[in-house]
Amino acid sequence: ESWCKMKTNTSPKNTKKAFLFSIIGSIVYLLGIGSIVFFSRPENVHRTYISENALMPGSANAEYSASDLSRAAKLTSEEIQLRNATPEIRIQKLADLMISLGLETTIHNYTTLNGEKGYNLYSIARAYKSNGVEATVLSTTYNDGPARKNNENDVNGFGFMASMMRFLSTRKWLSKDVLFVATDAQHGDEGINQWLHTYLYDASTVGFPRGGAIQASLNLKLAPTSKFDQLAILIDGPNGQLPNLDLVNTIQRVSRREGVPESEIVLSKPGSSLIWPQFPTIRDATYVRYATPQLRTLLTFMLNQAYGVPTGNHGLFNRYTIDSVTLTEIHDGGSQIISVHSLGRIVEGTMRSINNLLEHLHQSFYYYLLPSSTLYISIGEYMISFGLVMFGYTIRNALAVLALPYDSHVTRSLLVVTAFAIAGISLFSLPHTIEVVAPYAEVGLTGSQVMMAWSMIAAVLTFLIYFVATPLIEMQFVVPNAPDTFAIRASAFKTLASIAPIVFLAAASLQNFSFAFFAAVLFIPLYATIFPAKNIVLNLAQRLLLVVTSPPVVLYGISVWLMKNPFEILAMAVEHYQSYSTLFFPFLCLVYIPTHCVLFKLLNVA
Repeated sequence: ESWCKMKTNTSPKNTKKAFLFSIIGSIVYLLGIGSIVFFSRPENVHRTYISENALMPGSANAEYSASDLSRAAKLTSEEIQLRNATPEIRIQKLADLMISLGLETTIHNYTTLNGEKGYNLYSIARAYKSNGVEATVLSTTYNDGPARKNNENDVNGFGFMASMMRFLSTRKWLSKDVLFVATDAQHGDEGINQWLHTYLYDASTVGFPRGGAIQASLNLKLAPTSKFDQLAILIDGPNGQLPNLDLVNTIQRVSRREGVPESEIVLSKPGSSLIWPQFPTIRDATYVRYATPQLRTLLTFMLNQAYGVPTGNHGLFNRYTIDSVTLTEIHDGGSQIISVHSLGRIVEGTMRSINNLLEHLHQSFYYYLLPSSTLYISIGEYMISFGLVMFGYTIRNALAVLALPYDSHVTRSLLVVTAFAIAGISLFSLPHTIEVVAPYAEVGLTGSQVMMAWSMIAAVLTFLIYFVATPLIEMQFVVPNAPDTFAIRASAFKTLASIAPIVFLAAASLQNFSFAFFAAVLFIPLYATIFPAKNIVLNLAQRLLLVVTSPPVVLYGISVWLMKNPFEILAMAVEHYQSYSTLFFPFLCLVYIPTHCVLFKLLNVA
């Protein structure tokens, strides 16, 4: 018998079956969470390998020399000296520097979203053996970091990449054009976004020089330094997009060849994302046994992926199916065993491997999780965890849907759930509508003001649907002298309310597994446990639980944690959705708010 029949038939036998099914579902749910710990153990996952034989990482001796490093230090000093100049003078002086290195150079002008003028520095190193069909990109920022150097040998991102461009332009083995893009750090990722759009779509109309189709990209973020402790490979793109695993593996293998220990190659950096969990240091044997470095790396990786905001400028390339990563340094007070010279040889070795490619990277994984730089979990393995978490809730509600007695009670429940779903869709489209309408009303609104208006409209709309629309719907289906149908009505409400979370999370898991996994872990227990009870104390306890976990209360808690205004949090969520297609705002409007309202309505059945 299905779960629904168990619920509508309250005989001891069926009650026992329903309880047993709940226990099995809970156990499987916990197994899904535990499987993440299982997959973080090195003996339970695979070591990374190179799928594309043409890459041949580390097969050639590096040639990046001390003189190239000296040139990088000099270029760094010259770039830092221009920090106090006007943007126009600064970019022209930087362009002159690149021209003096023998590179074809153009200044790319654009207008930021705030109406300010922005400037990108764009140079090309034409390959000796190239016909201009393919290209790779080296990108970095200027006007970034402290306006001074601790010593004369320090090198920053601009000086390093400019020196690397000069080095690559003299290499006879180069078979792909190398494009160099330096963007103003004060404008965030707007510069690289504007350059990519112009290069890919408008290059012929604006008339700036063009290389070939971009095969891969390396972005560098480097504060002035000569040595550092760890090399970070940042790979998170918009909404969890990742580059081909072969690119990450190539950098890792070249780094090992240049003497960087495996333990000093990490996948996250403090400050590269909103989320950087500080795992507690506890000298407990059980904690040390299970909270391994691989588990901490995996959880950090998943949190950053779930957040959905790129951890560097490389993320904008991923949007155009261009494999890209950001390399950056970490100073953690260690022995500083990695030199900038070694970094130069790592970049050179990586560029050599990309130069060997005969086609776009495609043979390795695009969907994976990394417990470390040398271990990976493929999609065929980590989806097991999501399936286990969702199993009990999905099967139970699928059986209940099949067993619903298609009568007036089900129709009424369906219309009520649909009303709240329409409200969610309206709230989802509302911020864009406000932004479009505001200029016509000659009203200038900031992001926070837009979301303040959104919140007020959301409150009014929810109130009207909850207290006006749905009671009118329910009145149309009142059956005179109807027998007590409490269990059928409750089951119909709960079952139909479960469709949106299941469908949304299942679809999201194929694009951003980490978001779907964490959302399922947090919300499935809540949605599964809420069921109307005639016991007043239990009913009140469930109402209190829904209030504590309601969107306004959770939003307030997040705002206190981040020390930001709640409307700024909402504005940030909308901006991230519009810029990076993140899932927080869609989940809030299409699942979280409607389902919570339906669950409140469900408790009224009692």
